[in-house]
Amino acid sequence: MSRRLSEDEAGLVLLAEFASRLRVAVGDTSFREVGRRAGLTASTVSRLLAGETAPDLLTVSRLERALGAELWPADLAKRQRSKVVRR
Repeated sequence: MSRRLSEDEAGLVLLAEFASRLRVAVGDTSFREVGRRAGLTASTVSRLLAGETAPDLLTVSRLERALGAELWPADLAKRQRSKVVRR
């Protein structure tokens, strides 16, 4: 049986999965090129890939459109709702 996650832990899991999906979608494309396509800076792309910052919905949308990939782990978020312990 899996243990329940705190809200903070659940958020970190989602961010890690987002960064992983972003890494796959970016592939060998430069951060500068990804940023140009998405209307972001290369440093923002770098911070998102490193999991140093959480994206807002507009940023996720821009990246998904620019990379032609589904990046936000909505499926994971849905499964986690039942496992989160609220304080």
